[in-house]
Amino acid sequence: MLKRINNLKCPTEANEATALAEWAAHHHIAKNMFHIPNGGSRHIIEAKNLKKQGVKEGIPDYFLPYPCNGKAGMFIELKRRVKSQSRLTQAQAQCLAHLERVGYHTVIAYGWEDAVQKIVNYLK
Repeated sequence: MLKRINNLKCPTEANEATALAEWAAHHHIAKNMFHIPNGGSRHIIEAKNLKKQGVKEGIPDYFLPYPCNGKAGMFIELKRRVKSQSRLTQAQAQCLAHLERVGYHTVIAYGWEDAVQKIVNYLK
C-alpha cells in the first residue's frame, strides 16, 4: 500500500489514513495509537444516534495516548498531502486549540508521511 499511495498525485484522506495505519502497524506504534472515526458520510438516522452517544464535531482523526515531553498524549488531524485539496474546519481548529490548552500535543498532518515525521518528533 505504501508504495502504491506514493505513486498517486493526490491520494484521498482515506488512502493517507490507510497508509498511516500500515506504517504504524509495521513500526509497532499501532498498539499505542488509534483512529477516531468521527467524520465521514452516514445515514441521517445513524448520524443522529451517534450524536446522542457523544460524537462531537471537530475531534481529531488519531490519538496517541502516550505521555511524552510534558504532554499527556498526541492528537493528529490528518489531511490530504495536497493542501489545496484539504481544509481545516473551524470546529477542528477550535478542538485542536482546546486540546493543546489542556495539555495535549496537537498537529495537523498533510499526508501520512508528514504524520509519521510528526509522530517520530513527538516521541523523541
